[in-house]
Parts: sequence; C-alpha cells; structure tokens
Amino acid sequence: MKDGENLHLLIVEESRNDSESLANVLRNAGHNISFNHGTESVEIETVLQEQHPDIVLCGSGEALPSPENVQTLLGKHGVTAPVIVIADDAPEADMVAVKKSGIAAMISYDQPDHLYLTFNREAHAIQLQRKLLDLNNSLRESENRCHALIENSSDAVAYVHEGMHVYANRPYMDLFSIDSPADVEGTPILDMISADQRE
Repeated sequence: MKDGENLHLLIVEESRNDSESLANVLRNAGHNISFNHGTESVEIETVLQEQHPDIVLCGSGEALPSPENVQTLLGKHGVTAPVIVIADDAPEADMVAVKKSGIAAMISYDQPDHLYLTFNREAHAIQLQRKLLDLNNSLRESENRCHALIENSSDAVAYVHEGMHVYANRPYMDLFSIDSPADVEGTPILDMISADQRE
C-alpha cells in the first residue's frame, strides 16, 4: 500500500494478545494497519455493524467460529473482504479446500513469511480497487462537467460517437426541429445532412 494508507482488519482470534501479535507481524513488514478483535459470533457482528474491514484474518482455535461461519457473517453484512485462515497446520489438501470455498488463503502460524506474502497480495489488490474507484469517480465528475458545459451552451452542440448521436443540447435540437432528446440519441449523424450535401 502507498505510504500513509491505512488498512483496517478484523482479526478473529482467541485473545486480543494473539490478534496484536499477528498485527505486529504485518506492521513490522511495513503495513499501516488498525484492527478490531473478535472471538465470538456476537462480537464479530457488532464489529461489522460499526466498520467493514478491508481484510479478515481468521484463526482456527476450537473456541472460535469456523471460517465458513465468519464468511456467512460477512455476507450477511455485505462485506466482501478477503478472508485469510491461519491454522496450526496448512496441508496442501486443506489449502485447496478452503480456496474452493471462497477463502483467499490458508497459512500456518509458523510461517510468518507466508502470511506476509499473502497479505501483500491482498493489500495490493485493495490498492488497485481503490485506484480504480478513484479513476471512475474522476471520470464521472469529468462527464458531469462536460455535460453541464454542453447543456448551458447557447451554441448548437452535439456529442457524436462512431457516427451516432449520444447527446445534443437544446439549441442543437432546435436547429433540426427535434422535440425530445430521445429522438436524437442513437441517430446517425448522416441523417442530419441532406442527401445532396453528403459528398
């Protein structure tokens, strides 16, 4: 993630100290993170009502909700954050099984480098999603400004794409005696030119 950009985690572990230990591994790797801790389903629900996490780290202690139950809670609250399961052991068959269930990854507690690499991958994906959202917002704002300029212009202006009208302002429609924007949208530009003037 870029400098100063914060990631918010939900860490499902048996104690807050365990959650803090996992968070410190990631902080020491250079990530700027904050986290909420949950042990029981009720606690997790409360956390999700207050703030949606970017990434979920889910321990596998016997007293903890299963990763599948955590996924169900996330879905209930409309959270699409990736879930990383951390277990005592992470045999290949189990890693494949959790991936098939929609979980981002399964790693073992004794492989901090694996946690670091997996977290980096998910953090990078989130960074790309945020950049895409910013670009989409910028594009929408530019389109709105462009639309306002055309709409408020006293000149006849139309936006034409690949020979077809997309939008036209009122002076343009008045010029061609068009009553409604729906009548011009999708109309070929050639239809506005008389046959004897097309060459």
